[in-house]
Amino acid sequence: MYDNAEEMRVFGSNQWMMGYIPVTLAADESYTYSRQLVVLDTEGYGDQAEAMNAFYNTYMYGLEANMDVYDGAVAKGDVFPVSVTVENSSTEAVKDVNVSLTLPYQMFNIGEKAKTISEIPAGESKTVEFSVLALEGGRGQIKASVETEDGISINFSEALSISGEGYYAGDNHTHSVHSDGQGTIHENVDSAYEDKLLNWLYSTDHNKISQYDETVAETGRLEGNFISITGTEITSSNKGHALAYGIGCLLYTSDAADE
Repeated sequence: MYDNAEEMRVFGSNQWMMGYIPVTLAADESYTYSRQLVVLDTEGYGDQAEAMNAFYNTYMYGLEANMDVYDGAVAKGDVFPVSVTVENSSTEAVKDVNVSLTLPYQMFNIGEKAKTISEIPAGESKTVEFSVLALEGGRGQIKASVETEDGISINFSEALSISGEGYYAGDNHTHSVHSDGQGTIHENVDSAYEDKLLNWLYSTDHNKISQYDETVAETGRLEGNFISITGTEITSSNKGHALAYGIGCLLYTSDAADE
C-alpha cells in the first residue's frame, strides 16, 4: 500500500500502479507527492490480491486473521483440525464475525461449514475450529473467509497434501536453466508444488541430465509429498523431439541426435 501526505491510499500490483490527486499551484510554489512502499509476504494467501487485502484490513480496521492447518502427516480417511484465529487490534469491539471454509474435492467438512463469532473485544482474539475429513489422496487448497457485519472481508488459503489412493496430477515436460528454461530446478518445483498444487514434475531439459542431483534433492526436501524426476528431451534439428523419462545417463550427444 502507498500513502501520501494527504492520506490518499493507492494500491499497486506487478501489472500496474497509479495514483491521482489534483493540485493547484500558485506562482513560485511547489508541491511534493510522496509514497511509502510496503513489501508484503504472500505466504498463506492464494495470490497477491489476497495478501494486499489482508494488509489493508489490518491497517485500516485493526482486523487480522490467520489459519492453522494440522501440520502432521494426513492420509485418506483421517480427520484433522483446521482453526481460524481472528485478532482485533482496534479500539472498538467487532461483532458478528462470520468464518467459513471452502474445501477441495479431496476433503469434507464434518459439522458446520460456517461459524459466527458473536464479539471480539478490542485488543483480543477469538479462534474457531473445524474438523475436516480426508476423502482421498492428492493435494488441495483449503480456503478460509472472514467477514464482518460492516462488510470487512479477509480471504486466505493454505495447501495440504493427503497420502493414499486418489487423483494425483503432475507435469511431464518442463525446462530449467540447465537448457532453455528460465527457472532453476528449485524454482520450478516450488511453482509446481505451491502454486499449481501438483504432485510430481519431470525436469526434461534438452539433451541433458545435469539437473539430476538437483531433482533428487527436491524430492528429499519435500519429504515424499512431491516427486521430482529427471528426464530429458532428445532434441534434433531435423528429426523432431522425443521425451525420455527416468534415465540416469545419456548415451548420445546433441550431434548424435541429429543423426
